[in-house]
Amino acid sequence: MVAQLRTLTEAMFRGPAITVLPIIGGCRVGKKTLVGNICSDDRIRSCYPSIFHFSGDEIQRIDYEEKFCRHVRTLVTVEFASDVADEEWLEFQSLLVASTGRGSKVIIISRLEKLARFGTVSPVRIGSLSREEYRYLFKVLAFGSADPADHPRLALLGRELATVFRGSHVMLNVYASVLRSSLSVRLWTRVLDLFRAMARRNLAVFGEHPTTLLERDGSAVDITGFSLSSLSGASFRLVLLTTTTAAKGGGASDDGAVVLPTMSFGDIIAGAEILPDRFRLVWESRLPPYTVIYANCAAEKPQGPVSVSPRRNKRQKLCM
Repeated sequence: MVAQLRTLTEAMFRGPAITVLPIIGGCRVGKKTLVGNICSDDRIRSCYPSIFHFSGDEIQRIDYEEKFCRHVRTLVTVEFASDVADEEWLEFQSLLVASTGRGSKVIIISRLEKLARFGTVSPVRIGSLSREEYRYLFKVLAFGSADPADHPRLALLGRELATVFRGSHVMLNVYASVLRSSLSVRLWTRVLDLFRAMARRNLAVFGEHPTTLLERDGSAVDITGFSLSSLSGASFRLVLLTTTTAAKGGGASDDGAVVLPTMSFGDIIAGAEILPDRFRLVWESRLPPYTVIYANCAAEKPQGPVSVSPRRNKRQKLCM
């Protein structure tokens, strides 16, 4: 990540009138975090007085005369969830040339390799962290300024957690924030036990590991075991529906005028709350662009008894 950050920063200071730099990578591997850190860099901000962020759906609706200053060097980031026609992109690019100052640049952010064709410089490709890199990042985020050598039992639990999270950046950030708040063996053990139980249940119910489900917006994740209500015998399960936004604040309910109670991951992992039948789970990244993850949770009556078979094939086997 450090090397990619340096490469991206250097690319911002060279190139033609409009330099287009594609940043291509899989789901939630850190593309927007990388760009967020670049856009907050003092050198970049001093070089580009105007910085704008758009989605691919917005590029045809921009009022260029109102939005941009003709003689101001501008940095524009565009996040694409789907492909765009060559003609549409060329029109957007030509309007930027006409509407901004010389030396303006564009960063494309996407999971789609085909969008690299619009780049005027070599794309930056971001892949998943290696196992050791992932464990190191988890240790840094979970322990903070504390020395893991002073907490050998927690260090061991941390390695196990990093293993069962299977490289998920969402799990890494969400759980590390909770663990960092209390360097307690009891809490860390509880978190590990809860996650293992959740993983087994999701494999039984959905046939997939929760880290896989969380990588897809809108996927359901069974989190029954996190509720004191479910532990006391209530016949329902909680289903987590993930949505993501890069905007801070917000939190409007998807249910029209109904405002759902809001809870944090720390609230439910600590087990101090009996969860309501419906609520909104919120987590905000500590890193630019401070992505906020909203999860609408609702109790569902199971269709029948769900048993977790101890017999799993190798592809479903959990790292215990």
